[in-house]
Amino acid sequence: MSMKPQNIPPVPDFTAAVARAAFPKGNIYLQIRDTLGSIYIEEDFTDLFSVWLGLCPASCITGGKVKNSRTRRVINRAANAFRLATVAAGKTRSALGAFYRRLRTRLGTPKAITATAHKLARLFYRLWRNGGTYDDPGINYYEQRYQEQILKRLQEKAQTLGFELVATSSTQIFS
Repeated sequence: MSMKPQNIPPVPDFTAAVARAAFPKGNIYLQIRDTLGSIYIEEDFTDLFSVWLGLCPASCITGGKVKNSRTRRVINRAANAFRLATVAAGKTRSALGAFYRRLRTRLGTPKAITATAHKLARLFYRLWRNGGTYDDPGINYYEQRYQEQILKRLQEKAQTLGFELVATSSTQIFS
């Protein structure tokens, strides 16, 4: 696998001046751009990007057993920027925010931040490499898809146990 760096076109002087004036202490997006420097165009680097950031589990397998599946300890400004962006996204009514909140209740805050930052980093890399825009489907779309997944898993589980799920109306009154 060859990873040939492709130089990022320089930011125009006027744009940089406006960004510095608007954010004198810096900005998450500017930190990410400064930290990355060059971007790789290989398809395989999409997965390696989150490994480089230290946002994905590093499975240490020996003798067929998983000894450790924690994320690596990496001091990386871009990873920290993705983590900060994740916390901010968790307070929004977006699909990423809903994903973060669901994981936070199930796994706890630190693991949810890392998992959502990993998802955000993959999304960022694909958009940056392919040059597109992100259209957030919204929280309603995410919740609807999540409910469909739960229902599908329940139906599969019932079928393996020899049962059949029957839908009932939600306005049923119990006596």
